[in-house]
Amino acid sequence: MPHIKTIATLLCFMLLLTGTISGKPKRTPDIFIEEPVWDFGAIEQHKKITHEFLVHNRGNADLIIEKVRSG
Repeated sequence: MPHIKTIATLLCFMLLLTGTISGKPKRTPDIFIEEPVWDFGAIEQHKKITHEFLVHNRGNADLIIEKVRSG
């Protein structure tokens, strides 16, 4: 029965991807930013202002931030 073999193969592949067969959960980072947007409002010319964005990793693997850009 080719359909059962195909379904069994797909099921095994999906289980391997999720880590259930190996017994190890998949390790992934999970970024959380408390305030991802901050409105500076009107700013006087040449005035230096700052704001800290608190970034948390709620995952179980290293979170690597490679690039940051302003919007």
